[in-house]
Amino acid sequence: MTGASGPPTVIRGSRLLPRRPLRSAAAALAAISLVLVASAPGAASGERTKVLPGSAFKQVARAHVVGRVASDQPLSLVVSLKPRNEDLLESLAARSSGRKPLDPDQLRALFLPADEDVAAVRSYLQDNGFQFRSAKGLALFFAGQAGAAEHAFGVDLVRYRDALGRSFRAPNGPLSLPPGLVGKVAAVDGLDTAARYRPAAELGPNAVTPVPACSTSTGPTGFQSANGGYLPADLAAAGAYDYQALLDGGYDGGGESIAFVEFSNYRAADVTKFRTCFNLPTTTVSNVNVNGGTLDQSGGGEVALDLEVALAAAPGLDNAYVYIAPNTTSMAAMINQIVSEQATTNVHIISISWGLCEQFLPPSELSAVNSALQLAAAAGMSVFAASGDNGSSDCLPDATGLSVDDPASQPYATGVGGTNLDLSGPRSEVAWNSEFGGGGGGLSAVWPMPSWQSGVTGPDSSGDPCGVTPDYCRHVPDVALSADPENGYIIYCLTSDCGYAGWLRAGGTSAGAPLLAAMTADANEYSLAQAGERLGFASPFLYDRYANGGSFFVDVDTGSNDYGALGKYSAAVGYDLATGLGSLDADLLAQDLATYSGGTVDVHATEVTASPTVNRTITSTQSVAFSGDLMDTTDGVPIAGRAVWIQLTDSAGGRGFGALTDANGHWSRILPSTSFRRSATWKAYYLGDADRAASESAAHKIYVVPRLTAAAKLRYVSGHYVVRHGVVFTFTGTTRPNMAGAIVVLQWRAASSPIWRSATTVHVGSTGAMAARGSWGGAGRYYMRWRYSGSTAKPWLAANSPAKLFVVS
Repeated sequence: MTGASGPPTVIRGSRLLPRRPLRSAAAALAAISLVLVASAPGAASGERTKVLPGSAFKQVARAHVVGRVASDQPLSLVVSLKPRNEDLLESLAARSSGRKPLDPDQLRALFLPADEDVAAVRSYLQDNGFQFRSAKGLALFFAGQAGAAEHAFGVDLVRYRDALGRSFRAPNGPLSLPPGLVGKVAAVDGLDTAARYRPAAELGPNAVTPVPACSTSTGPTGFQSANGGYLPADLAAAGAYDYQALLDGGYDGGGESIAFVEFSNYRAADVTKFRTCFNLPTTTVSNVNVNGGTLDQSGGGEVALDLEVALAAAPGLDNAYVYIAPNTTSMAAMINQIVSEQATTNVHIISISWGLCEQFLPPSELSAVNSALQLAAAAGMSVFAASGDNGSSDCLPDATGLSVDDPASQPYATGVGGTNLDLSGPRSEVAWNSEFGGGGGGLSAVWPMPSWQSGVTGPDSSGDPCGVTPDYCRHVPDVALSADPENGYIIYCLTSDCGYAGWLRAGGTSAGAPLLAAMTADANEYSLAQAGERLGFASPFLYDRYANGGSFFVDVDTGSNDYGALGKYSAAVGYDLATGLGSLDADLLAQDLATYSGGTVDVHATEVTASPTVNRTITSTQSVAFSGDLMDTTDGVPIAGRAVWIQLTDSAGGRGFGALTDANGHWSRILPSTSFRRSATWKAYYLGDADRAASESAAHKIYVVPRLTAAAKLRYVSGHYVVRHGVVFTFTGTTRPNMAGAIVVLQWRAASSPIWRSATTVHVGSTGAMAARGSWGGAGRYYMRWRYSGSTAKPWLAANSPAKLFVVS
């Protein structure tokens, strides 16, 4: 560019900008990046669609049409995706009691949807007018309008009225999606308002007037003297659930956090009042909005009950996280968000006091909840769900017949039923069945009996409801705790559903769920202090210990939960469908857990080795061969026929790739270049099984040098581009792997000079391409290229595109 007459006019888009001096007399190119928009993989107009299995709503068939939903009605939509490696997830979840859980990176690498699957669903819904909000585990959150939903899912949104006069919104048929998305999507919620979860709380007789202060006569003890009910110390005593021994030993939930699933907001002042009256430590209570949260406090009594019961039984909790969502949000969305935030919250226990009759939920939603609960189990979480307050007829008052409550009936939740605990004399505990309700229990119409429950069959066992005869259906509940409000929990609540009462008696199976969650927090702290593990998914542990001499069960063999006059189910010696395995002694449970998780001598140690054993640098076209050995180091023998997983973790998340060991315990796998989208940390790990412990290799780095291409939209002659000075042209490039969002620099130099100069910076577009426009200011011979200034601390190492020669006249 030597000898050019001056700086060029710079063109950005179609707008002329003022000239500006350059650092040298040479004319230069100035450029501007073009915004490149990727074409979305969604359904084009008229594209064939496919029905999403299990997405129809049964309530529609029993309701009358009122009218259409307005097309501009705002919607909050949650799409639950299917996990990867579903069989592995189910296997890991089933054996997650008292074991080290997967860490968040492993969970993400093995089971969360691939980036391209998330992108496909996002693109389709965004093309149909929805705004993407966030991704939480398997759940994608969107905002939009009814008209957009009708177009996206091929349905009409209709207003209905049911036989009880209640109005609701629902699609008029099953949902449809492009065939390529049906295999990725498990369920879509937010289109209907029919499937609303209900709190399993029963509020007993209230104080005559709100209690103004916390004195002996008008505070909780005064209320107890006049109205009965149990204070926290009563339930903690050795004659009740025996967690006072843990509290006295300093095991009060320290180091633990509980997440509470709530479909209502609440008065924080109620919880503060309760804690002040009982001089409880100031555990941090954090509200977390799900799907936008809600200001509605119609279930505020439920939330107060959950928090006050749990904080009294585990007063040393580090945090209580209250996940609050509108009551049109799915249970799957709630659990997914809790699991996705575990790395930040340290939550290992979830308490759920809301449920819905199993048959009122579409099969797609039930499946999505199942996957979310399996993720929670693999993450080492205990999930306790109230079994409902309508006894063996959970669908009351909407429908009669035997039925159970979701999510308590889910195989990977631990269902908590109800008892009437009487401490007025010698301890007496019977199945709860009173004027206020009865403890939910019975046979699932959806789920077969899980393997860990197979030893508790009896005369009421059947495979008919879920269609697996001659096998059996899932039994509910698993355990039971005090639920009758007549001998209820004394709490403080001033919301409308509490009658603005202040101190009152409360019960329901929704009191048992947070109580067991708190008892588990105390037991976890004790177990960890004895070199054991946390409880994790509780049900396999409970049934194993029941079958093998666990001393912490208190059998409840009297009463029934027949709340619908159907003759089912009676409590009996051993397991029964009214109270499950019975109630629990928390101190003995903690001792058993510590032994179970920390002292199992027949679990062998293992070692997995992996190569390459040093950090590697590869180009974007190179594959990498991984290999190693898996050994049982207790016996010194190779382990054959087991899966070893290669985990790649980069700034975009984690991915997992499996390899099977041969007869000599050797494994190998070649990963193609497309597996390395950016520089990553990798390691190999073995997840363990019933007889062998998990192990993992050392971590190493794979650094990626990207490939940048360059071209110009000009005439190309004998190895160079030909252009006149002042003529605007476009200089383009691509990146491999796709470096969307990265910043590259457009550089130029005179052919006679070795010094490269920067013209402008460009953001790589979503397709991995970049472009810039400009013109040369004078005649000469010049080179252009793209430059990425990477490093080992960035997603990619530094790279240059080939330099392109321009002959400018």
